[in-house]
Amino acid sequence: MDTGQEPSGVSVTPPEKVTGAKDTIINNVVGLRALVFVVLKNANGQKWADIAISSDDANQTTISALAKKRIAQSQTCGYLGYQISSPMMHLTSGELVRLLTSDAYWPLFKKYFKASKQVVTLKLEEIGIIRNSLAHFRPLTTNDVEVVKQNANQVLSVAEQTLAIIIGGGQRVPTNTKDQWYLDLRSLGGQSCQMIHSQSPNEEWVRISLQFGSPIINMYPEKPDKYVSYSVLTVNPVGILKGFDRLREFVTCVIEYVPWITMKNDSTPIIGKHVNFTFGIETLQKNHKELKADLEALLAQIDSEADLIKDDNLARGKVIYMASVAGSKIESPQYHYWNFNLDTLRYQLEEDDPPEYWGSIDMYTDHFVSDAHRFPWMPVSVSQQRFPI
Repeated sequence: MDTGQEPSGVSVTPPEKVTGAKDTIINNVVGLRALVFVVLKNANGQKWADIAISSDDANQTTISALAKKRIAQSQTCGYLGYQISSPMMHLTSGELVRLLTSDAYWPLFKKYFKASKQVVTLKLEEIGIIRNSLAHFRPLTTNDVEVVKQNANQVLSVAEQTLAIIIGGGQRVPTNTKDQWYLDLRSLGGQSCQMIHSQSPNEEWVRISLQFGSPIINMYPEKPDKYVSYSVLTVNPVGILKGFDRLREFVTCVIEYVPWITMKNDSTPIIGKHVNFTFGIETLQKNHKELKADLEALLAQIDSEADLIKDDNLARGKVIYMASVAGSKIESPQYHYWNFNLDTLRYQLEEDDPPEYWGSIDMYTDHFVSDAHRFPWMPVSVSQQRFPI
């Protein structure tokens, strides 16, 4: 007879904790994908997806071939879900674990884990087993949820810190740095851009931030009081990757950032976009001359296209485009400020975007895996909607 009580000795996780476990597992798996991509791209350049991998059905293949097969399978019902072309998003968690713990690739990954290969394998496989229980609608115990959190804290802490640095940018490169890459690149800038250089505390990663000041092309109305709307120029990060092959070869990842829009005292807004390029220091040291040539060409193209569209608003550029941004004045007896919709200034992810482009990700803490709401290659927040489990 059903008494409505759980069997003695079994603690079934409440629904809200199950949802939290689901988010934790999703974040850990996506964070693991990002780490694998960073390491492989930094080590192998554009050939990163050609490395050998063992699939779940024990076939020897490559990341690229396996992803193409699964993308083709998903397109048979292409009207379902989001179509994402990044190869990393089409590997299972089991394939990721086998890849990074394999004899061939563990030497590349071991510095990102504070444990032996055997321990890392066990901890990640435990997360995978609990993930499979969720995926197949099997109930979780309270202990299962704690295992996920504990394993993530124990084996993914260094990986999380690395990803947070790559996204957050680290600290400004000292102006008296004598490294040749910095001496060659520090003076780069354009008519409408400046370049800011940052590095991780261990100096293994360098971020070059292209900061574009968006010129206002049109303003509606001309004398704003409560509501304003502008047509402005902004930068297309994917257009940059598709147009500059050497830059795409050398870069590890590209992230865009749209700063909050502020109003000056004369009611003129300060609008812009940052396109942040992250490089491994060894890649930068070996290839800074070729990179400088591409960056110089990029800056010249940005200025040229910006001038063209200013003169002819119907013209179209490859790296510069027109966008609309609107704001409303929020007032109270104590304060007032302008609230702008920044989404129109962000590039919208498309199916065929290069995997080097990670989208718009803001990092305000060091806890990338647990605190981020957006992850590489995802067009929406991973926690945007919740479904019953």
